Amino acid sequence: MLDTGKGGNAHANSLHRPAGLPDAAASALWEQHVYRTRFFIISTAAGLADLAPVTERLLQNPKDFARALTPFFGARTTGQFGDLLTEHLEIGGALVTDLKNRETAKADDARRRWYANAHAISAFLAGINACWNEEKWREFFYSHLEMTAKRPRCACRATMRPTSACSTGSRPRRC
Repeated sequence: MLDTGKGGNAHANSLHRPAGLPDAAASALWEQHVYRTRFFIISTAAGLADLAPVTERLLQNPKDFARALTPFFGARTTGQFGDLLTEHLEIGGALVTDLKNRETAKADDARRRWYANAHAISAFLAGINACWNEEKWREFFYSHLEMTAKRPRCACRATMRPTSACSTGSRPRRC
């Protein structure tokens, strides 16, 4: 469990949850976020026919989070969180597309907005629960972004079009 509170140890593979939300539910929602993001990256990079349903399901994840958190924080607050998480996914999607299309300036802008969104999510979460620490949330989300940003390098190999995101010179990097 990632301790997002004022002290204690942080474990990077999980997410602190409100009291009453089963650990398995919080973990399952985060796992779904991570693997559905991976599916999106692969489908986008490879131009797969499943991109529309993969995207639709990925964009359901913020609604699933909001629904699970509503009993603890109310519909308005969790709706705001859902909006921030949806923005996170939309910006990440733009980043993957920009990298695939070799649009470096757009990708750089998307990356900047992605980190700004992570900062906003961290501040929001710390603001809804006095026991949650903004800096720890930011570390958690930045780590997530860094790990996710590595995936386009791997997925772009499926397109057989190495880009600056996945190559050094003319040889693709290993993932």
